[in-house]
Amino acid sequence: NDEQPEDSWDTIRLITELEHEQPDSMFTATALTFVPIGLLEKSDFFNIGNEMTPAQLGVLYKTWQHNFKYGIQKFMTKTGAKGPQRYFFNAIARSLGGIPLGAMERYARHKSKEHEHVIETIKAKYW
Repeated sequence: NDEQPEDSWDTIRLITELEHEQPDSMFTATALTFVPIGLLEKSDFFNIGNEMTPAQLGVLYKTWQHNFKYGIQKFMTKTGAKGPQRYFFNAIARSLGGIPLGAMERYARHKSKEHEHVIETIKAKYW
């Protein structure tokens, strides 16, 4: 795997550009494990707790931030069936949707200063 940290930053910038250029588009972003598809057959599983670089954590953080901000907070009430169930589910999603972001922030603080710096950069420049 010859992925470089700049590849992760390119992904973060791409998601942010799509958010700004297509503000009414309803899309989600999902980070796959950082293994090229062609190598999956021959590779070991990605150990997220031990092998994640700061930039890779940034991709996971940005994708979840995008999905929370756009998928849950902005568009969830505009899609799906009408009725009280939609609003009930939306309230639950809004209440719980930020939990993974907080968990990633705590993980970054405990992992290293570099991990924490990546999260702070995303919050400052790519939110």
